[in-house]
Amino acid sequence: MAITYKLTVGKVSGGNFQPDNAYTDLNLRKSPYTTRESTQTAGAITNGLYEFLNVSDGDYKVYDGNTEQTNFGIIPIGEDQAVTITGNQTVAGTKTFSSQIVVSHADGLKADKIVGYTSAAAVNIAGISLNTDLNTSGIVSTTGSQDISGAKRITTSLNIDSSGAILNIEAGGIGIIEDAPTSGNHIVNKTYADSLAITPFQQSPNVVRLIPNGTQETNKVYTNYATALYNAWSFADSTRRMTIMVEGMGTGASTIAITDAGGGAGFINDYITVRGVSQQQTRLTVPDDTLTVTTLGNSSFENLTMILTGGAADPIFEKLVFNNVFFDLDVNSVTFTNCEFRNCTVKITTGSPTYTSCKGSGVYTTGSFGSSPINGTDSISVSDIA
Repeated sequence: MAITYKLTVGKVSGGNFQPDNAYTDLNLRKSPYTTRESTQTAGAITNGLYEFLNVSDGDYKVYDGNTEQTNFGIIPIGEDQAVTITGNQTVAGTKTFSSQIVVSHADGLKADKIVGYTSAAAVNIAGISLNTDLNTSGIVSTTGSQDISGAKRITTSLNIDSSGAILNIEAGGIGIIEDAPTSGNHIVNKTYADSLAITPFQQSPNVVRLIPNGTQETNKVYTNYATALYNAWSFADSTRRMTIMVEGMGTGASTIAITDAGGGAGFINDYITVRGVSQQQTRLTVPDDTLTVTTLGNSSFENLTMILTGGAADPIFEKLVFNNVFFDLDVNSVTFTNCEFRNCTVKITTGSPTYTSCKGSGVYTTGSFGSSPINGTDSISVSDIA
């Protein structure tokens, strides 16, 4: 910090001290005293008082020109170790402030470490007490495990991602959701869910559902004909007649193949009805084989289309009831023996059907009923049957 320094110069004359105004080149030299720091101000000498401008803190000697005036010795000017209010300085040692420190710089306080005044004291920052760890300080960490107590209110959305566990609320070991939902995307609690009184899907123990592309449920739903028939066969008897409900053909095929279920079940068995949801939409592919049961009236195919193409097959049906069935066959021949028809259409593109000991009503066919007592219309042109 530079100051204006005034030096009094005098001499002894007649036993008295008198001001000396005769010097013209007094100058101050700062340690190590090799060059001038400041020279006397010209014309500013009054009563032996010499003025020196812009003198910085330090130790000085007085020179007249280049000659040291040893009588003055070393003059300390200012406080060389004082802390100034401007400029950069390195301050060493412990400094204790009895009043609060105010840091007005935009970057705030910069420190490598902040330590409590005593070993037991915490450092209080804007109401947050920092101590040896975050738990003691009461601060929630972004990592690690911590116990958080007290009510915490989150005024914005809460997103919890814990690798598969969407939300885990523990209160005595039980997750609790207090309120009933008021919107479609709200979480529900058990009390609300119980209040809905939803009746589960009911299914008769006499029904097996065939749903291609569905999901298998044992004793309820199967995805192909063979497994559905085998399950129905395992329960079917005279006191428990079974129905296989064919619910469409799925997404990947135009027909469902009638295949041998094996294990004694065959293509069809006694006390089993195969029923489609729609004659036009439910289409079963007939095997080039014999479909038969023990007694007429035990088993039937209903409300579906039975189809077979290729022109070389010879399927045989025995002792079966057909109700609202459309036969669309391109075969060498087809034989119905001791069968019953109820509102059915038999279209044979090539070849002809043979009816032996059959009966029924409301039957339309491209062939001849022969001697079978069937009430309907036969010998219809193939082009007249869609």
